[in-house]
Amino acid sequence: MEIKGDTIKTVKEVNPSKFEEEVSNLINKGYKLEASSCNSTYWKAILVLERKE
Repeated sequence: MEIKGDTIKTVKEVNPSKFEEEVSNLINKGYKLEASSCNSTYWKAILVLERKE
């Protein structure tokens, strides 16, 4: 997992099960899935922390 500060996180993983687990953990921490993709090698996702006002 690559971290882009506190509000944006990216996940890049070869193993689809581990990818799903990491994304689910971030969603449970308050992140929202903004984009995801998959090619022949990697699963990728961009998640943004939702601000509570």
